[in-house]
Amino acid sequence: MKLSINMFAYDCPAPIEPKEKADGEIYRCGEKDLEELVTFLDMFHKEVGIDQKDVQGYREDAESFIKSGNMYFWKDEQGMFLCSIRMQIMWRRMLVTRR
Repeated sequence: MKLSINMFAYDCPAPIEPKEKADGEIYRCGEKDLEELVTFLDMFHKEVGIDQKDVQGYREDAESFIKSGNMYFWKDEQGMFLCSIRMQIMWRRMLVTRR
């Protein structure tokens, strides 16, 4: 497995459509992908040096992420997983007061 880039957080409010289609596809992680996801989480946290856990801690996280249905891999044309993506939607609660 080769790690070429890690993006801890990414926000793109105005995405640009690519000129060429990327090889591969988005793939939702399932229970059969647990160990692969544990490896991705371990590698990521070692690379960025924060929130490091032992393998069991990453396994618990991976199980939770998979159960949420919001954990994905990017899979290339040969079926290799190249990166992991955890989708989160953050809702901001706004309080309105009357004056």
